[in-house]
Amino acid sequence: MKKSRRIFTVLVSFILALATAAFAAACDPGEPTEPAAKSITLNTEKVQKEFVINDIFSSEGLVVTAQYEDGTSKDVTADSSVSSPNMSTAGTKTVEVKYQSLTATYDISVVEICTHKCPVCGACMDMESTIAACAVKCGDDRAESYTFEAENSRVKTEKGSMGEVSTFTDREDYSTGESVSGRGNFSSNTGASIAFEITSPADTTATLLVRVSRGTGGVTTFTTVTLPIVTSANGTMELLTRSTKVEASRNGTWFDFQEVSLGCIELKEGVNTIRFAPTGTAYNFDYIALLSDEVLTWSDGTAADIIGEPRHGNTGPDADAEKIEFEDVSVSEDGNTVQASLACATDIAGASVSLDGKPLENATVSYNAENERYQVSFDVTGLELADNSSHTVRFLDGEGKVLAIGTLLYIYSQNINVGTDDSGWTRSMEFRAYSAPESETLSEGVQISSGLYATTGRPNEDTYYPIGNLDMHKGEWVAFYINASEAATVGLYMELGQLANQNTFRDWLDLTVNGKAYNSDAAMPAGTNYLPSNTYVCIGFIPLQAGNNEIVFTVNSTKQFSGHNIYGLQFTSQSATLSWGTVPETLLESVAVSESSSVRTEYLAGETFDPTGLVLDLTWSNGETTTADDGFTVAPDMALTAEDTFVTVSYTDGEITKEVQIPVTVTEPTVALQELTIKEGSEYETEFFSGDVFDASGITLVAHWDDGTTSEIAAGQFTVAPSGALTAEDTGITLSYSYAGVTKTVNIPITVTEHNLESVTLHADAQYKTEYTAGEKFDPTGLVLNAAFSDGTSVAVSGQDLSVSAVILSLGDTSVTVSYTYNGVTESVEVPVTVSANQEGANYFLTATAAPGSTDLSEGVTTAAGAAGETNFALNRANDDGYYPIGNLNANEGASVTFTVNVSEETTAGLYAEFCLRCDKQYTFDQVFSLEVNGETVACSVNMPNVAGGTTFAPSNMYTFLGEIELRAGENTITFTTIASNSFNIYGVAFDSSVPVVFGAAA
Repeated sequence: MKKSRRIFTVLVSFILALATAAFAAACDPGEPTEPAAKSITLNTEKVQKEFVINDIFSSEGLVVTAQYEDGTSKDVTADSSVSSPNMSTAGTKTVEVKYQSLTATYDISVVEICTHKCPVCGACMDMESTIAACAVKCGDDRAESYTFEAENSRVKTEKGSMGEVSTFTDREDYSTGESVSGRGNFSSNTGASIAFEITSPADTTATLLVRVSRGTGGVTTFTTVTLPIVTSANGTMELLTRSTKVEASRNGTWFDFQEVSLGCIELKEGVNTIRFAPTGTAYNFDYIALLSDEVLTWSDGTAADIIGEPRHGNTGPDADAEKIEFEDVSVSEDGNTVQASLACATDIAGASVSLDGKPLENATVSYNAENERYQVSFDVTGLELADNSSHTVRFLDGEGKVLAIGTLLYIYSQNINVGTDDSGWTRSMEFRAYSAPESETLSEGVQISSGLYATTGRPNEDTYYPIGNLDMHKGEWVAFYINASEAATVGLYMELGQLANQNTFRDWLDLTVNGKAYNSDAAMPAGTNYLPSNTYVCIGFIPLQAGNNEIVFTVNSTKQFSGHNIYGLQFTSQSATLSWGTVPETLLESVAVSESSSVRTEYLAGETFDPTGLVLDLTWSNGETTTADDGFTVAPDMALTAEDTFVTVSYTDGEITKEVQIPVTVTEPTVALQELTIKEGSEYETEFFSGDVFDASGITLVAHWDDGTTSEIAAGQFTVAPSGALTAEDTGITLSYSYAGVTKTVNIPITVTEHNLESVTLHADAQYKTEYTAGEKFDPTGLVLNAAFSDGTSVAVSGQDLSVSAVILSLGDTSVTVSYTYNGVTESVEVPVTVSANQEGANYFLTATAAPGSTDLSEGVTTAAGAAGETNFALNRANDDGYYPIGNLNANEGASVTFTVNVSEETTAGLYAEFCLRCDKQYTFDQVFSLEVNGETVACSVNMPNVAGGTTFAPSNMYTFLGEIELRAGENTITFTTIASNSFNIYGVAFDSSVPVVFGAAA
């Protein structure tokens, strides 16, 4: 052991003890609260004051000092908030600093440095686009802008190594605050792609704009992580190598979008394909837009999703418009008329009005000199605006120039949180309706949408469970059915989970009672995210009818950390007696063919309908829509005839059956299949061992037709039976081919010899590495086993045919288990190795998962859930040795991972652990974990793995020395518990010990 480590540990423990004592004193609940400051001053001597357009704003170096009434002052930099100015335009920007209720400002300058300007118009092409990309013209003067949304069903995608390309809907766009839909799951998804097929009526040059999420790893170049490939109608393919800059995300998420220009592209008459193939940490796609003098459409002739004024880069018609705020907004009871006032320096009297880009025909704008406000009124009949939704309102002059722009919060429902005082009511009339009396079990009068669930964790003090998964999931709903003995107005209360950022009821939920909409500005419970508040919040007064009542809460927000778990409701009443009501039966209402279907519709007479790829959309009486790709019936289910123009697909739920018709085209075949033969020269085997699979790739069949002609049928067009592992009972292979309902076959006789694996031994010619140092990975290079079979034969097997039970070797390991599998039978052998001590100290290794690629916990490893649920395995974060880490520790306070080990005698050991990386900033161990050994807290403040410019949560592939621990003779437990919202995945632990460390509980 290393004495210097012991001394270091003692010093750290002593210092931490002093710090803990000081912290405890500072947190004395008897100490008075922070006094109010009278003023704040800013020291900006070390603050960056000059920036270039699209730089990342930073206030590093700023010092904020607060002055108090008693003449004292204090550095409050860490407790102050700093605004982030708009960095996309040049000019002087004001930075606002807030502390308590006080505000101070300082100015910065943003300058435009353009290295690539269009030689025609002189505009800066996103700072870094190549001159060649805009050599024709910038696009500002093109006829139209055609936008093609990424979520459109016409967009074609291909899955990659991380799975299918996903569609996201109604997520909050951090850059605008509005909802956004598109396609994602591109990051690190090698092989994935997204393609837009666009028709041009003539050869033309267009400017290509792409709206994508900003890079979470900092400023990136578009084509370094996503390659755009344009294939014109004549087959010409161009790989765009444009150095367009994509800014860094301002909030660290993948939903902070930016529109970037990739410059000019050449389109040919006909269908052109614009394909994006992500190659690294790639972006989510919102849309592509093309600035063109020709009318561009989807390949099927459908118009582009949006046709509007041409845009260039991040500028647009709103750039010079005055930003306004609406005051005294009122909405008529029928929701059709909106009235408001606003202050505006620009003269907008008589201006026309548009809502979300749609002109409002009956809008009026007049000026009231008495209160120096403009009075506006507009009719939104037929627009079907959602209650409690935000909309962009523009005021335009006679030439269509945008004079002013603002965001309108449209609320037509009654605010029930007004005058809510039921303190004089009889409390015996209270009724509590909990959501879930048991884990994953809903109460009798509760119904939820398919995306929600009764959680398995975080019960409240009364041991009731909440309904969860409400956060960001716009459109999901919870319905309570309550019976009232008579019609009455009752008080509505809710028990909810907490959120660190407090919001109001209507910030995240819409409310309907018996179909009528209401809203409430009641403040929601604040605290640790998602933990039960154990208190009821008064939402307001609602009217109930006699008998059954439906109370529905619908999520209206896509904002993160906005949705609270719902534990239940409480009602107060003066007269009505309340109880659980009856949940209406959910009935199947309609069936339709889903847009995601890819079913075949063209047939020859004699063929039967093939439902492969058919997906149905099922609509239910509760408003839910689900999909089904099986469980339906098809009529006719026999051979189709030329008279068949459609097939009827039926789906039955209970006693209800709904149908949908799918048009088909059935044509008479011109020839009939008469015979099938094997083409001369085809190559195939006829002698096999059991477990082998017949290979038909070398076979070509010949189809003989009734008109005397023949044609060749290649492998892949005919079927093979049996297609799997052969057995000694198989005597022939049957090849089949069908045409127009007629199937012909040909048989190939084969011989299969019983050939079962009986044992494996180390081959005499094996030459492999046997000498290792603790912590090294076992190297199977040169390892050869002799596999013996039941028929007396044997074969040498090596390389990828072998599997190794352990990868990382520990001191004391004398062998490694190596296995070989044939035809479902696995045999193993112990291969001897010698492992010597690691001079760096780490000698005994315990991984978090049982084996490479496994999701089983290693022997001696246990976990416990935290505030955000159970731990899991980060299956896309394997380290160099192939082990997965234990994840879901980040933002999961209280989650723990325990390693159980045994030693023969009491000893002092060095403790190491392998973690993932965090690349946002440098953390110390005690900022993210607490460490306990045998129930006793161990202080540790070493630096956690961090690589600037790396990828957060990627494996560090290194062991971090945490310090020395005392192990007692026998069983010991080492527990890591998360204490903050910035934690690390755990791959395993290692020890520097003078006695062997054995993993697992004592025998």
